Amino acid sequence: MAFRRFLALLCALLVIANLGGGSLAAAAPLPSPPSPLADVDAFVEGVMADWHLPGMAVGVIQNGQVVLAKGYGERGIDTGLPVTENTVFGIASLTKAFTTATIQSLAEDGTLSWDLPIRDYLPGLRLKDPWVSDRVTARDWASHRTGMPSVDLPFLYRPDIDPAALMTNLNQVDPLYDFRTTYRYSNLGYVVLGEAMRQATGQTWDALVRDRILNPLGMSSTNFGPAGLETAADSALPYALQEGKLVKLPYSDTTSAGPGGAMNSSVADMLKWLSLHLNQGRVDDRQLLSPGGVADLHTIQISKPSASGSFNGYALGWDVEEYGGHLMLSHSGRNPGYGAYISMVPQKGMGVVVLTNLDSSPALFVVANHLMDRLLGMPAFDWNATMKAMSEADLAAMLAPSPTAPLLRDPAVYVGEYIHPVYGTVRIELAGENLQAVYYSTTIPLTHKGFGHFAGPISPETPIDLPFYFETSVKGEITRLLVDFELEGRPVALTRIADPKLRDPEYLKKLVGQYSFMGDVVEITLSGTELSLNLPGQPAFVLLPLGSRFGLKGVPEAYVTFELDEKGEGVVKAVLEQYGYPFEMERMK
Repeated sequence: MAFRRFLALLCALLVIANLGGGSLAAAAPLPSPPSPLADVDAFVEGVMADWHLPGMAVGVIQNGQVVLAKGYGERGIDTGLPVTENTVFGIASLTKAFTTATIQSLAEDGTLSWDLPIRDYLPGLRLKDPWVSDRVTARDWASHRTGMPSVDLPFLYRPDIDPAALMTNLNQVDPLYDFRTTYRYSNLGYVVLGEAMRQATGQTWDALVRDRILNPLGMSSTNFGPAGLETAADSALPYALQEGKLVKLPYSDTTSAGPGGAMNSSVADMLKWLSLHLNQGRVDDRQLLSPGGVADLHTIQISKPSASGSFNGYALGWDVEEYGGHLMLSHSGRNPGYGAYISMVPQKGMGVVVLTNLDSSPALFVVANHLMDRLLGMPAFDWNATMKAMSEADLAAMLAPSPTAPLLRDPAVYVGEYIHPVYGTVRIELAGENLQAVYYSTTIPLTHKGFGHFAGPISPETPIDLPFYFETSVKGEITRLLVDFELEGRPVALTRIADPKLRDPEYLKKLVGQYSFMGDVVEITLSGTELSLNLPGQPAFVLLPLGSRFGLKGVPEAYVTFELDEKGEGVVKAVLEQYGYPFEMERMK
């Protein structure tokens, strides 16, 4: 069993005391089994020290009753304020189950169906395959079985995404798998669900969650987005561990990914949430969700690969697996600076919640699995040592230097902006003699791997290389940037767009004039917004805007770059380059 759990966690990577026994004397009383929570404080504090956690909150329900709700460590390393059971953390993808529970509430009053085509609520939705567009349902999106990619990075780094406009552009995203055949985790699906909820009710996703779930449960500390963390009276600051040191991160704006990951909560509130599921949708004397509805939320909708051969799948906002002979529902969540994990065994009336303010720490799973094993009376297993070994090996593999190659072209040829209707804009810049990619709120230093293939870490706290490939026309011009956003070996193509000033008539007028070139006089002329290069005895060459410079129409690997004076008012010189060889053209008049 331990081996099975080891393999399951190895796949996830985000991401236990023997019952007393012995012989009994005839008149001896039965020994009392040790408490599942014996020495829990020492255990949690030891794990926090091993993994350098600033703060953690832990909650446990046993036999339907809250038996632990406690904070450990500090909300911020410079504040000295303690974490309490009411301290608010980002819960990231634990948000998904709140979204599905709210949809279940809407389904029970007939407002939104799990199984009707979602185009009944989103008529503008367009996917690559029109047949799928007409048939995909809320259940498909919620269980990650549409075949669509995750589209995670835009929602992490692009707070400007308009969900309503996004619906009509999804036909620009290629599916990874056939419809309803394969599990593929996707935050995109929950953005679609949020927009369907808005269209069906006239209320925003967060208002619906608050009205239908949070308020009835009395989850008064739970809120939404970075504003919720900033304004909460008791909230944990976000941190990442970089080169062995805790580094405070800015609050991540997860607004665009709202229904898939923008909620914040405390362990005290999350225990109320757990109780709703363990009590089959009942809170106090009110049936908030029907027992059948809760059962549907907990039922596997699509199977997932399993290293152990036991069942493993995804329900509606919940992972479902066999754990020690029991059916366990769980979910992990990670936003920059926060980690969250929840698990429950409904048949036993037990559950565990762990929240941290450290980015991507395996300590979540160490504490949660250790406590779940204790509650279930399972044999002792050293999760901490196991996860330490796995984490160190994984980190070593990620940080191992990969081959690099000399860049044979001028790096300036790659500079420019590249755009995709869903993934947005990537800007390639020069940083000294090297290139870097700027993707909204993150900057990625790029290393050349060979043949126009570059790579760079997604972020300092996520040292996984993101591949970049530049596509060249038959004339040698950089036309597109291919980025493997999904790390699936199927990169997304972004079209190169020219610097807007290269089409600005006022800027173009500054470039017009005569230049000396190898003893001859060449002239740059302007017609409308089109520049031409006029060489003696040759036809005029039209200059085409390409990124931050111009290409010569019909001439391969030929470019013209203009250098303006310090005030940007006049041209000092122009450089004509062909096949990497530069020729300066001094401005005459």
